Amino acid sequence: MLSNKIKNDETPVFVFFNSIPDNSIFKNFLEKDIKKIIEINLTMPIILTNGLLKKYFFQKPKFIFISSSRALKGDKGIALYSTTKNGIKSFSRNIALEYANYGIVSKVIHLGLFKGGLKDKLSIHSNTKILKNTFNGEYLKIKQLINTLEFAINDTGGNGSEIFCDNGYI
Repeated sequence: MLSNKIKNDETPVFVFFNSIPDNSIFKNFLEKDIKKIIEINLTMPIILTNGLLKKYFFQKPKFIFISSSRALKGDKGIALYSTTKNGIKSFSRNIALEYANYGIVSKVIHLGLFKGGLKDKLSIHSNTKILKNTFNGEYLKIKQLINTLEFAINDTGGNGSEIFCDNGYI
């Protein structure tokens, strides 16, 4: 739960945490698996944003999309995941460009590896390799994510921005 550091100005805030990672190399995917990952990671947030814009347009909503630093950096076995998360990055940027003049805000947060997330699906070798590339060699902590969300929601000058919450992974 976010703390009371978020300004209570009646602005609706929508945070999209949807994600299904790849679990195989791309050539092994069935068409239904490809469609499911695209549907959850990309299509669903686009459709929801469209509906929310129609309903809350005059209340100047804020949209925060959660992406992945790992998807930006790339890695073996995440081709489709990376594609969808980079699609969300582009979508967020374009929503900001199209609607900034109406006071509507869109940002993306790129998360690093955290306990309970993709970390649990990776091998020890992959986890170690990723953590070696962070500044402090640690997993992302939930408090860091909450602080980053608070910043993204309260920041008034960062429409269209990308925020990294990844312990320096990128």
